[in-house]
Amino acid sequence: MNMWWKSFATVLLVTCLYDKVFGADQVFQCPDSFIDGEVNSLTVQVNKTAMEKAQCEVPPRLFNFIRKRTSDDPEASSTILCRIQYSCSNPGPVSEPSNKENVQCGCVQKSQDNILTFEMKFYPNETLDTGARFSYTLCVSPIHPPTKVESDSCSSASFAFHSGWNQTVGVRHPSLWTFLRHQKDSQAKLELQADAADRGDPRPPRKRKWRQLE
Repeated sequence: MNMWWKSFATVLLVTCLYDKVFGADQVFQCPDSFIDGEVNSLTVQVNKTAMEKAQCEVPPRLFNFIRKRTSDDPEASSTILCRIQYSCSNPGPVSEPSNKENVQCGCVQKSQDNILTFEMKFYPNETLDTGARFSYTLCVSPIHPPTKVESDSCSSASFAFHSGWNQTVGVRHPSLWTFLRHQKDSQAKLELQADAADRGDPRPPRKRKWRQLE
């Protein structure tokens, strides 16, 4: 009897999750934890038929990926990172950004069920993007608002605790010797900083992280 109830509960949970995510008109997915120094991807799946039923005041022409950082002026508008033609006339894979300042995006898929998939690839900055809000714009003032589901990390970006270490090591899967060498270097740097503090040496200048107030 217990096994039967467990199986029933599992099927019910999967069904509820399926209806919540795949039954939505728009699904926005962000990484559970962003990784500094690496290419991160955001995707949005849009039900084109549902968008037609939404009766937007302004018909959708462009799909915009947007970011709002916590350090930005609260009264300032959000930053549009990338624009994509909503028609999705030439779907295809999105190329990797050429550098950390570059952003790549596009419509990667147009299925037979009228599901459009938009993707953006970029290099997030842990210092600037922690807590940032990622969103998108597509439909202005719909008469019948589409249902939306998004990852929790889209509303407040968080980074993996090992991002700084990944940047120091510089490889995704380091060997044991690479790990020990960088660990030894980190320990030596920390000991030098401790000795300088004991001697009373002035602290090295820090990079400015905040904008100069006018």
